[in-house]
Amino acid sequence: MKTYIAKHGSAVLVVMFVILGVSGVLGTMVWSSMNSAHRARVLSERVRALAIAEAGLNYAYSILATNWSARNNPDMFPPTQYGGGSYNVTIRPVTDKLVLIISTGICGRAVVDVMADIRNYGSGSQWTEETDPFNYSILAGGGGMEWQGNGDITLLGNAPVHSHGKLFVNGNGNIIGNLSSSVEIRTVGSAQIRGNADAPAFSGKSPGNVTGTATQRNVPPVTIPDIDLTPFYNTAAQNGEVYSGSLHYSSSGTIRPRGGVMWINGSIKISGQYNIEGCIIATGDIEITGNGDAEKVGKMPLLVSRDGNITISGNGRYHGLIYAKTGDFTKTGTGDVIGTIICGDKFTKGGGWSLMSYEDVTPTDPSGGNLWKDIVGVSAWQK
Repeated sequence: MKTYIAKHGSAVLVVMFVILGVSGVLGTMVWSSMNSAHRARVLSERVRALAIAEAGLNYAYSILATNWSARNNPDMFPPTQYGGGSYNVTIRPVTDKLVLIISTGICGRAVVDVMADIRNYGSGSQWTEETDPFNYSILAGGGGMEWQGNGDITLLGNAPVHSHGKLFVNGNGNIIGNLSSSVEIRTVGSAQIRGNADAPAFSGKSPGNVTGTATQRNVPPVTIPDIDLTPFYNTAAQNGEVYSGSLHYSSSGTIRPRGGVMWINGSIKISGQYNIEGCIIATGDIEITGNGDAEKVGKMPLLVSRDGNITISGNGRYHGLIYAKTGDFTKTGTGDVIGTIICGDKFTKGGGWSLMSYEDVTPTDPSGGNLWKDIVGVSAWQK
C-alpha cells in the first residue's frame, strides 16, 4: 500500500514566485518608463532654455548694434517672457569698446547661461586710404559700369574710378584717368584708357588699349558707404522741407530749401530750367532733364536717392556728392561734375559728358554728430 503526500503548498509557492517575478519586471519597466519620461522632459526643458537664452542674447546684441550707449542702461534689458519660459540679460562693460553679454534662459526647472563678447569696432569712417570710398571720383557697386558715347571724358584730381562689377567700355570716347574693377575690364570700339587699369581679368581690346600700366591682379571691392541720413531728415523737418509723394518741377527758377535740405518721401523729377542750391534727398528716384546748375551747401551731399536711381540727362554743372545708396546712376548729355559719384548698383555714362573733376566731398552731419554707424559685432562666444 502506497501513501501519497499532497503538494498543494509547493504549487502555491511557485505561483507566488512567478507573480513576484512578473511584478518585479513590470515595476522595473514602469520605473524605467517613468525615468525615461523624466529624462526626456528634463532634456526638452534644457534645449528650450538654451534656445530662449540665445534669443535673449540676440535681442541684446540687436540693441547694442544700433545703440552702443545702451550698454550702460540696464533698464533696456528687463526680464522677458519668451517661448514658454523667460530670459534675463546682463550687460557687463569690459572697456569702452567691449562688453560681455550674459543671457540666462529659464524653462521649467532648466536654467542655461550663454555668453558672448560684443565689440564696437568703431565707425565706418575709419577707412584706410585705399578703402575710403570718398577717395574715388566714381564708385559703383555690383551692377558694374558701362561707358558709352563718342566724347572723351577726363578724370581730374588724381582720384581713380572703381567698379565692384564688370567695367565695360563701349564706343569711341577715351577715358583719361585710372580705372579698376573687382571683376573684369572689357573694351570694344576704338576707345582708349589713357591711364592705368587694374582688374583680375581683361577682355576685348583691353589691355592692349591701356596707355598706362595694365595690371592683372585681384582687386578687392571698395565698400559702398552706409551714410546715416537721419540727421538730414531732422534738418529738413525742422525747416518744413519734408514732402510726401512725387514732386515735379517743370517751370524755371531756383530750388533753395530752407536749412539747406529738402527731403522727399517719394520721387522727384526736374524737367524745367532750375538751379539747385542745397541738398535734395529722395527715398525714390531723382530724375533731372533740365539744364540748370546744382551747387552743394557746406559739406552736405548734393543729390541722394535712398532706395531708387539717379538719372541726369541735362546739360548743367553739378558740384557735390551724388549718392544713390542702393540704386543706379546714369548720366547723359553734357555738363561737368565736380566732387564724387557713388552708386550702390550700376553706373552708366553716355552722351557728351566730358569732365569729372574729383573733390573731397565727404559729408558731415548738419547737427554736428556722426554720420557713420558704428560697426558692432560678436568677437567671441564664451559658452
